[in-house]
Amino acid sequence: MNDLPKFIKKEIEKMQEPLMPLFRKASKYGFWSLPFILFSFLNLISLLFFTSERNLGEIIFFAAAGAFGMALLRESKLQKKQIQVVIYHYILQRIAQSQLASEALKKKYMTRIKRQPAMTIRFFIGFLEEEHRGQGS
Repeated sequence: MNDLPKFIKKEIEKMQEPLMPLFRKASKYGFWSLPFILFSFLNLISLLFFTSERNLGEIIFFAAAGAFGMALLRESKLQKKQIQVVIYHYILQRIAQSQLASEALKKKYMTRIKRQPAMTIRFFIGFLEEEHRGQGS
């Protein structure tokens, strides 16, 4: 992102502001899921294969800890999908509301984004560059 022009960096920063709570939430969930999963997995392996005594309470506890870790991981993935949806809608709205770009240019980029959502950011940068050059007027 360091090699992007200032006007593109400014637009990306504007886009990131409403996303920060979702980023933090997804990061927290992802960060805490790994210790729970590893803790439960290692202890369950230890209990099941390396000890002769099997305590049902411990097995249930470690299984529950692992399930909690998996739930956190799943929630982290859902938050990341939500971030992608918010970015997609923000970019479409930003393009539609542009007063510098022509209707043809807006339609061209909105169609591209709708056809290839995985390329949304790249198309948005292309739109911003054309808008900045004044070719969209």
